[in-house]
This record gives sequence, C-alpha cells and structure tokens, in this order.
Amino acid sequence: EVSETLEADTVLVFGAGVAGLLNIQLAKAYGAGKLIAVDINEERLKAAKQFGADFIVNAKDYTPDFLRQVNEGRLADSVIICTAASSAAELAFDSYEQGGKITFFATPEENEKNQIEWYRHWRNGLTVQVTYGATPQSNYTAFSLIKNKIINVDDMITHRLPLERIAKGFELATKGHGLKILIKPQENGE
Repeated sequence: EVSETLEADTVLVFGAGVAGLLNIQLAKAYGAGKLIAVDINEERLKAAKQFGADFIVNAKDYTPDFLRQVNEGRLADSVIICTAASSAAELAFDSYEQGGKITFFATPEENEKNQIEWYRHWRNGLTVQVTYGATPQSNYTAFSLIKNKIINVDDMITHRLPLERIAKGFELATKGHGLKILIKPQENGE
C-alpha cells in the first residue's frame, strides 16, 4: 500500500526473500506492468520468477543499464528495497525514472552512512518512503489478499520439519537455503 503501485508501472524489487516475494505479488495484484527482481541468491531469484517477476538478475550483474535493456530504455517507476544490503539502497537511487519513488521496506544497518545526491533527486521529483509495521487496516487488507488467494504464502514455506530436526532448520536458514522453514512440534520423525 505504501508504494502505491500504479497500473503499468515498472517495479524493481531489491531482495527476493519473503518480503520481496510479497511485494512482487502485491505489485502484480495492483497491476504493475513489469516486475524485476534483484538478489544474490539464485534459489530466491527462481522463487521471484515463480511468484511473478518478469525478469530476474543476480545483484552482482545488476546495473541501471540492465534495467533499461529490459524496460524499453526506461528506469523503474517504483523501487522497493527489501534487503538490508547498503549496495541495494545505493543502486536504488540510480534506478528510478523521473517522478519515481523508492520505498524502503528494509533499510541498511543502523550505523550505515551513504552519500546521497539530494539535489539530483529533488530535481528528478523522487519520492522516498519508508514502512515499518502495519496498521490494523493494512493487516485486514493483507489477510483478505491471502484468504482470497491473491497473495500466495503457502508456497513460501519451503521446508516443514519436526521439532527433532530443528538444528537442520537453523542450518538451512543460516546457509540461505529455502524461504520459510516451518518447525512442526506436533510431528515426530521424518
């Protein structure tokens, strides 16, 4: 809701974890024209494609020129940052079209400092937004989107493990394998 994706907008999402995948699906539901996902994890990029991204690119290979190549010479109308990587925030400021917007769904670390060319962004009419938490109305909207199968959260659970295998769950998460790992204490064995 905060990023206010408009119909036919080009949306660039940095970070294809669960937050990024949710934003990809929301942008699609709101009628985005093109969706581009950027991440360093190939498994997550495949998931981004599955959840609606039109184009995926590894962060090591992403440049604003790539975006122009897949978007008829244009940059993004909306950039959504769903990762704490400061490089994503820096790239976002070079990836928006005049009059565009950048939404921080995640931010770089608290003590991270970045040089921002405010004059250029002011002249280009950039809108910068942040989101943290949700209102009761936003929660209601989210539950409605999930209930009506507009947003798919079930397929984000890539592993379901019994309590005895919780160490395996932490290992998978630490190594960046899978999206959401569900521990089911009521089940035993494999």
